[in-house]
Amino acid sequence: MAASQNIAILFPDTSPRGARIPGEDKDWDFGTGAGFYVDATKPEYSKNYNMATHITIELPHVIEAAGIPIVCLVEPDFL
Repeated sequence: MAASQNIAILFPDTSPRGARIPGEDKDWDFGTGAGFYVDATKPEYSKNYNMATHITIELPHVIEAAGIPIVCLVEPDFL
């Protein structure tokens, strides 16, 4: 339905792949594949795990720079 209206819906992945951080693939609820839109604060993770910044700042800038109109719906509790 969205495509018929020329609308793209983005569902970004929640974690990086191939960061090679010890333990990131040990459990399903942490590291690769975990579903958290947050920025890591521990140094060993903070280089690669920055999904809050990616979703709220980086991705919108890339889309706008490409000249694509954008509407972001943001949960106010995360602002």
